[in-house]
Amino acid sequence: MIRLRTRTHSHSSPTLRRGFFYALLSISLATAADLHISGIILDAQTGQPLSHVHISIPDLNLTTTSDDQGHYIIHPDRAGTHMLYFDHLGYAPAKKPVALNPRFSTTVHISLQSQLIKLPAVHVVAENLTNSLVHTGNQLIVRKISPGDRALRSDLSTLLESMPEVDLTQPTPGAAPRITLRGSTSAQVLILLNGIPLRSVSAEQTDISQIPLSMVTRVEIAAGNQSAEFGDQAMGGVINIITASQFNSKSNEIHLGSGSFETRNFQYSLQFKSNRVNTLGSYNYENAANNYPYLHLNQSLIQENAQYTKHKIFLSLSAQPGQHTLLQLTGISGSEDQGLPGPLYEQSPTARQYLHTSILNGTLRYQPGDWQLATDFSYHGSHQTLSAETGIYPGYEKIYDSENIHWGVSASYLHSNNLHIRAKLENNRAWLNGQDLLVPRFSLNQQHRNSTEATLSIDQPIQLPKLASTLTTHLTVHHYDVDYHGSDATWNASLKHEFKITGLSLISWYRTGTAYKLPSFWQMFWVSSAFAEGNPNLKPEQSRDQEAGLRVALGQMQNPWISFTAYEQDYLDLITWQRGFGNRYYPVNLESATVSGLSLSTGFNLLKDHLQVTTNHNLTKAINTTPEPNAAGNYLPFRPLGSSSLNLDTQFAGLQASISYRQQRRTYIREANTKWLEPFQEMDLACSYSYPVLTLDVTTTLKINNVTDEQYEVLERYPMPGRHSEINFNLKF
Repeated sequence: MIRLRTRTHSHSSPTLRRGFFYALLSISLATAADLHISGIILDAQTGQPLSHVHISIPDLNLTTTSDDQGHYIIHPDRAGTHMLYFDHLGYAPAKKPVALNPRFSTTVHISLQSQLIKLPAVHVVAENLTNSLVHTGNQLIVRKISPGDRALRSDLSTLLESMPEVDLTQPTPGAAPRITLRGSTSAQVLILLNGIPLRSVSAEQTDISQIPLSMVTRVEIAAGNQSAEFGDQAMGGVINIITASQFNSKSNEIHLGSGSFETRNFQYSLQFKSNRVNTLGSYNYENAANNYPYLHLNQSLIQENAQYTKHKIFLSLSAQPGQHTLLQLTGISGSEDQGLPGPLYEQSPTARQYLHTSILNGTLRYQPGDWQLATDFSYHGSHQTLSAETGIYPGYEKIYDSENIHWGVSASYLHSNNLHIRAKLENNRAWLNGQDLLVPRFSLNQQHRNSTEATLSIDQPIQLPKLASTLTTHLTVHHYDVDYHGSDATWNASLKHEFKITGLSLISWYRTGTAYKLPSFWQMFWVSSAFAEGNPNLKPEQSRDQEAGLRVALGQMQNPWISFTAYEQDYLDLITWQRGFGNRYYPVNLESATVSGLSLSTGFNLLKDHLQVTTNHNLTKAINTTPEPNAAGNYLPFRPLGSSSLNLDTQFAGLQASISYRQQRRTYIREANTKWLEPFQEMDLACSYSYPVLTLDVTTTLKINNVTDEQYEVLERYPMPGRHSEINFNLKF
């Protein structure tokens, strides 16, 4: 506290003296309460935030630590010049003199340089690395979530759009995004939460919008065939979303937003630590009228019945009950009420969808010495109702109830020569029940599926001192048994070479293997309607694939870098949707097909790391090789021929901005290639400014999506909205 000394005259009244003293005391208390230093601590090589950095001001006897996003705040009790010290294991200590002005807060950002140190073996099980996808045999794309990501990106969807090898589409505003990797289908991409599969029975992919970006610390992507590692839904790759498991401070956040098309959103999130238990929680509300204008055949029209309302609750608990034990539980509950525009609106203008989803997953890990033992489980349940009061089917109502239960046990051993062996046994059970209340004969009996799977994986890194490099061999064998299909096996093998010398890092790899994909309940048992129906006679997809890649990075900060991947997948019985009698869509197996392509991504930092630039390019050639008239040699429908993106992110003090540009090439929507969706390009802008107000950290963000007012479709007769703007306020305390 600032001490004030005043001299009074004998003729001053006691009341006046006391009033003057209390006024000055109040000013000093207010000044001391507002006085603080805050900032972000980064790794100087990677540019990623550093957590658990020790920050101190010795002459004031003050200490604190940075959180999972590298953010810290410390409250000195008096102004003046002080020395701020930064210490972190594995990094060179740093210090900075700070001149504190009692009228203003002070921001100090710093980057720490890593240094080589020798330490005895330490096993830390409370880190999220235990949930990582580090053993996939090919390049692992990792994005650590920064405060800038949280300020500038609305949700996980907009974050994934900026990552390599990802193609993301959202059929209508508010709808669940569809994520594909390297020209795959969304049904072939598996979503993981903290390394645990999130499997959906009633949809082709779990809706990632149910996971708030504010709770996420890292996103990992392993593109290409991962069936041998993660089962049938990973035929096209996996996306692992990792939430925070430990932190050192309590915080609350309130997020408020509003935009065009009468969009509104509210989110409250908190994190706190009690003894050995870390808790994260959030509630999110979204609402939009969304009767948006669009252009069709040079006519200005209004897309009606696209309004939606969403509620989401997220809760995560992590605890370390013992020295070698980590327990983590995550629960998600969401509901949405959404109008169904597009072709359905033309037939039944009041068509709506109500969906309630419940997700619960957990893991218990025990890591004594070189061993790690784990058990995990997940539950995914949903209740879906499709209804319409007017139209060609007035009063129709379809109800779908689905459940999926997954559990697994695993053991992992790391030998002293870095030989890593992992084994896992898991079981998946799924149920689906569908009812058509208008036409009961179309209703389903309860469908059931049970599968048991076993996986064995071996990694062996070999040091090559003379070549200053490491050669890693990887082999995975996966056996699965499905009650209605029988038993089969897949495998995956790779060879990866890492070469590092001063100023240069080069990684090359080659991977090959087989994959499988069971048809989803959605594809097999979708209740017949005027627009689509399932096919219970579908056979599992199978493929043989291979890929080769090269990544080159320059400089001690791994900047700039370039990554190149070439891949090919040869399919048997590939499932694709066709349009048939009555213009209804239905899935069929293609006898054979080939999907090949190239993926190129680059990144570099400019202006002393204040400007980050990344580019992604994907070219895909998906060909139907089935010997059928008007089909053989044609492009497969619903797979874009390619996509490109450019992302620029900049940060100066509390000001952050981003520009995102995305381009998608032609997409065929008929097997005979007689009709297609035109190419389109879209640009989004975002700008945010962070500033303190009393004891609050306030961030104001302005976003403009589809700046050029592009008119485009990602599904036939589902026009997307034009330019959209919104403003958001985030308060952290």
